[in-house]
Amino acid sequence: MKIKLYIVGSLVFYNLLKELNIFDVEYCNDEWGFSDEDSPNFQKIILIFPETLKLNIVKKIFLKKLPSIYFIKDQNFFLSNKIILSNYELKIKIPFEFTSFVEIIKILSLKYSFFKNSHIILKNNYVLDSNQRIISKGEKNIKLTEKELKIIIYLNKSDSLSKQDLLMLAWNQNIELDSHAFETNLHRIRKKMIKVFNDKTFILEKNSRYFL
Repeated sequence: MKIKLYIVGSLVFYNLLKELNIFDVEYCNDEWGFSDEDSPNFQKIILIFPETLKLNIVKKIFLKKLPSIYFIKDQNFFLSNKIILSNYELKIKIPFEFTSFVEIIKILSLKYSFFKNSHIILKNNYVLDSNQRIISKGEKNIKLTEKELKIIIYLNKSDSLSKQDLLMLAWNQNIELDSHAFETNLHRIRKKMIKVFNDKTFILEKNSRYFL
């Protein structure tokens, strides 16, 4: 997949990249916004110069949850403005070496492709990272066991499942297996969701069937 760079906050850098013609580039003004459906055949990466922008614009970009690189002079910018980077966002200190920048773009693109394939959006905007076995929402997250992860993944794929269905899927066992293992894992999931997210309705039950 080709890479397309969206530059926010530096027309000079945009003109430089356009002249070099290494990547497909587009400049975004302070009103900033592009459709997530734009350029579907491109991997989109946002290049942001946050210290030239209003803070609300920076946070608006941050909420897009797309692979991003922030070019900064002040290392304390993110700390002072309480912006926490994810594992597919990077900071680059100005000045920087351009050859390294090109490699960083390629690595970030690969990293985000991996992220997209391993992350599942659940109800109520929860994000499930199946590789790290983590459910997150905003800045909060919980760690799951392998069985807890499987239960959530299978429930997310179906409208509802019975206890026997989940035992066969998550444990690869027939319906004669003692259901204690399922009940224990279900209790742990619910306990974690209540403790961290105060969510008492993450996994619901009706007519002996379970659903998210």
